[in-house]
Amino acid sequence: MQEDESTVAIGEKVGNEEAIYGFKYVESIDVNTPALIVFGGDGSSASEASNGYLSVLKKLLKRHNLDKSVRMYSVVYRSCNFSKEEKKECPGYIQDIFDKVFLPRIVDEYGQRLSSTEACNRVRKITVVAHCRGTEVVPKLEKIMQDKMQELGYSKEEREQIQHELLCVAFAPRAGFGNSKSTIISFGVIDDNERNHVLRWFNDERRYEHNNFYKLVKSYYSKACRSKFKSDGGFLFSYFPKGRGSLILALSLGKEIDSHDFLGYSPLTKGLNFNGRMWALMSENVIVNGIKNSISSKNLPSVEDLICGNNAFIKRFFKKIEQNGCKMWDKIKQDIIKNRKSRSIRD
Repeated sequence: MQEDESTVAIGEKVGNEEAIYGFKYVESIDVNTPALIVFGGDGSSASEASNGYLSVLKKLLKRHNLDKSVRMYSVVYRSCNFSKEEKKECPGYIQDIFDKVFLPRIVDEYGQRLSSTEACNRVRKITVVAHCRGTEVVPKLEKIMQDKMQELGYSKEEREQIQHELLCVAFAPRAGFGNSKSTIISFGVIDDNERNHVLRWFNDERRYEHNNFYKLVKSYYSKACRSKFKSDGGFLFSYFPKGRGSLILALSLGKEIDSHDFLGYSPLTKGLNFNGRMWALMSENVIVNGIKNSISSKNLPSVEDLICGNNAFIKRFFKKIEQNGCKMWDKIKQDIIKNRKSRSIRD
């Protein structure tokens, strides 16, 4: 990594008796211990914000008696000029995250490649939770990881297998994950009070026949989505499968809920509407089931199993929002073609 590039620090959630506010900086993360790491939003340039994410997630894990079974970390973006860095293919701070967190999961202490089996075991030991700007880290991090694995001599099949074992739960995503090889499950809200996140998850131009699809979507829906969805029957709470972002998208979580904030993800949170409670329940399930899997060291379950677990009611609800996603995808394509006279969009 170039010396003039921005860097990150890694903080760990510990007991208050060990560090002030229960947050201390660490140099490395043990690759054989189940761990959760947070890539937070812009505010994570301060340790207080990074620690805040961990405090929320610790309460979640405690509700499921998992807080003692997993070590918790959060990235602090030190001296990161995001406006300068975000246009780079390989920003320095993302290279730094890779070097500190993920490189030791594919090489041994001598820098030699691990077996694909051992690499899978190490990668699935860590669960990523990303929020807002932190979600932009994931696709760039994945590219660095893929390039490094290819350099180390992993076959294409091995690279895909190892990358698949990386679970990321993304909230208020700013990035498109349509072509991701990692297991990324996104949770978004159209009524986001801070940013227009409407359909930015589909910003993967390689999948379409023209280069302006994202601009068309953003231009049209940023102006018309709320009134239009209300006037023609509303936006259906939807799941868009892998290839379209593995995205669970709600119109609103509740009138009094700030849809952009990093919530406690408890379905009992005051002010949540029904869809908000289901959104929170499913996002909590993914984190909890991901952590349980990292403890058991089994192959990562399917997206549906991570979201639903063994809950028959949630499975029925998931099937419904999966159907809604197909309907809304067709509607989105029709609206763009009708209102912006765009060329056909390839599925």
